[in-house]
Amino acid sequence: MFGSVDLESDQFQSLDLRFVPAGGAGYHLIKSPSTALDLDFGASANREFFSTGLDRNAFALLVGQELDYKLTGAVTLHEKVFIYPEPDDGNYRINFDTTASATIRKWLSWQFTVSDRYLSNPLPGRKANDILCTTGLRLTFAK
Repeated sequence: MFGSVDLESDQFQSLDLRFVPAGGAGYHLIKSPSTALDLDFGASANREFFSTGLDRNAFALLVGQELDYKLTGAVTLHEKVFIYPEPDDGNYRINFDTTASATIRKWLSWQFTVSDRYLSNPLPGRKANDILCTTGLRLTFAK
């Protein structure tokens, strides 16, 4: 069982806030020391507030998968994709994220992430895809 809340904002979509509480069940398809693959199924509520004054509400199903893979003792990959189909009107969203992380010290890592947000029904004049690339240092506070 799982529960989550996503909060998103996107100036290129004129999206002030997307609030998505979700819940469902998951299954560990692969679980080994170097690989973990999880499948998730559930439902979500989607509430969107746009700076144009438009507000949208939708019920959506949720289908996703999440993969963690250790390339070496210091390099890991994390990838996840979630699809939110709306059965009422046929619209859908896809969230895709992939991150490579390399441990420099026990407490310090470097990471690089690519994220893609696809919206099947963007506002008029807006593109359906937004791609974001980020990089940075990660600090770990543990014993």
